[in-house]
Amino acid sequence: MKCGFLICFLALAGFVQAQSPNDPNEGTTLTPDSSSGTYLFSWWGHAGRTYFIQQSEDLQTWSYVPIIETGADQTIQWGFSSSADKLFLRVKYTDVATSDPFNDDFDGDGVSNWDELQQGSDPNNYYSQPGANGPVTILPALNILSGNNQTSDPVTFAANPLLIQVTDSATGLPLSNAPLTFSVSQGGGTLTTANTPVAQQYDSLQMRTDNDGYAVVYQGTTAAVYYLQPAGEGITSQITATAGTAFPAQFTVTTNYMS
Repeated sequence: MKCGFLICFLALAGFVQAQSPNDPNEGTTLTPDSSSGTYLFSWWGHAGRTYFIQQSEDLQTWSYVPIIETGADQTIQWGFSSSADKLFLRVKYTDVATSDPFNDDFDGDGVSNWDELQQGSDPNNYYSQPGANGPVTILPALNILSGNNQTSDPVTFAANPLLIQVTDSATGLPLSNAPLTFSVSQGGGTLTTANTPVAQQYDSLQMRTDNDGYAVVYQGTTAAVYYLQPAGEGITSQITATAGTAFPAQFTVTTNYMS
């Protein structure tokens, strides 16, 4: 999945420009109508992308406008009025495949994109979810369950999979379908989803948790994460797991000396 932001604009100082597919920042343009106090925000919508609009008055705090637009290789336009002294807009896009961007759930938190916009949470961030009294930001905690402090011979798999659980730090409850990433941060080995020589190897793996908060392969299987040691002797590797704003968890795996 790819997400990105396009350029920010000061709403009261827009300009006119025709969009084309090759324009930087999708040709985002803000056109004011001083006689009516209205504005037209437009950009080139690429096919396969879904677009969201965010607004801010200080470039620090951003909120979503309840708008979802689908790219179709043509210009997208959004008209609005504002009496603010200053207003900044930016477009956020994702290339998640969808035929129904309103009812789909891009971040996998169990709430549709449209419902999240209506309730003020971020439809592109699992850890931003609707709450009883408004949107809440979940601070996850990462708990290593197995696979830390292992040793094995060079160019062999560490015996135990790297297993981690993601929980809500406020309640201690496991987080289901929570996104996290395993990355080799030191050592030069690789990550795999099976401890066999033919398994595809990765420097980084994006994952989702199961119903108990345990990390499983993002593609939907329940395979564990394994570490294939580098070729050298006495090498200490570090594999870092990250999720949202949680403090990273770090696994240490070392190769044996063979002499």
